[in-house]
Amino acid sequence: MKNPKEQIEAFIFSLPLYINNLEKCANSFEEFLDGMPLKDFLNTSIDRYTINSNTDAFVYLAHYIYNKNKKHVDRTVDEIEKKINLANKNYSGIRDIVLDIYKKIGLVIDSIPDITVVDTFPKPFHKLKNRALAPDNTDQKRYDIPNTMYIRKSVAKKVYMPILISHELFHYHIKDCGLLARGIEEALADFVSVFVFGANFFGKTFALNYYTEMRYARGATTQRFDLYTDDLMRLLLFLDHIGWDAISQLCREGREALKKLDHVPLRKWTKAELCKQYVPEIDSAKSLLQELIIQTPRNQILSPIAVTAILGHETQKFSMSNNLRKVALEEIQNRIFGVLMNDDVIDFDDFALLVSEGAIIVDARAI
Repeated sequence: MKNPKEQIEAFIFSLPLYINNLEKCANSFEEFLDGMPLKDFLNTSIDRYTINSNTDAFVYLAHYIYNKNKKHVDRTVDEIEKKINLANKNYSGIRDIVLDIYKKIGLVIDSIPDITVVDTFPKPFHKLKNRALAPDNTDQKRYDIPNTMYIRKSVAKKVYMPILISHELFHYHIKDCGLLARGIEEALADFVSVFVFGANFFGKTFALNYYTEMRYARGATTQRFDLYTDDLMRLLLFLDHIGWDAISQLCREGREALKKLDHVPLRKWTKAELCKQYVPEIDSAKSLLQELIIQTPRNQILSPIAVTAILGHETQKFSMSNNLRKVALEEIQNRIFGVLMNDDVIDFDDFALLVSEGAIIVDARAI
């Protein structure tokens, strides 16, 4: 991977820490490194680092978390880089890997689409701001659009491209019946692309980081995007109540049948429909989703300075001015109530618990 920014993005996604706004993080890292190879940076010691800004704090955090956890990550930076290089060279190859994984969980796509990179989607979708577009059968016939998945050029080389391709491919499995793809269908597309394919291809840490960056980041928490996360929580309940076999059967029947999950209460399901079968890939994905929901609340978001203040209170391995520390502690108290201040003195805090549980989401938009 020759592009240093892409290498940094791979590094960030491999960290066992949820970091948002990847592009800004990579820019900050690239500026800090100033030509130093990333691997050389990882081998340096910054225990006496001086933190003056959120940028400094993020660089310290990334270094600290990586070196503390590098023996425990499920994919190394080098392994992530190889996966990304493969994806950037061969979109159709990634598509075929996705299709093979989908077959294991009973998802079969009859009409496999090409993948086309474009600046603008075809009409009438040309004003959409989506990163990708998967025109269904009705769209293809009504607007004379070929059987092609469209990827926006601005994201075509992003680290997460394979997961994006996987998400869009799921929609091709559903017979559209002239209805909109939304609700539980989008939750299912996220579930199989992130927690089944993404965890298999990139590793579980990467999958959790991706979902957090794309769906939990404050910049993404509009009402529209909150639908994705809310419906994913509902999907987890459906997986427990009716099982994957019943859900995949609805997928095979088409979008109209699948929308039963959007509108029919659980009590309406018959005893036969509640019969469940064990699917290893789905069980593993479900466990990963449960880990995300339990350990990573969406509102547990702090700036890099606030997180380093928590670490500093526990480790005492860097310096921060008193004014900066005061700002950080006020943020922790006001945003997540993780500390109780009495003027400038800490009366009570949950710092040790927050560090040990790894439940904090770093808001890199503060950089």
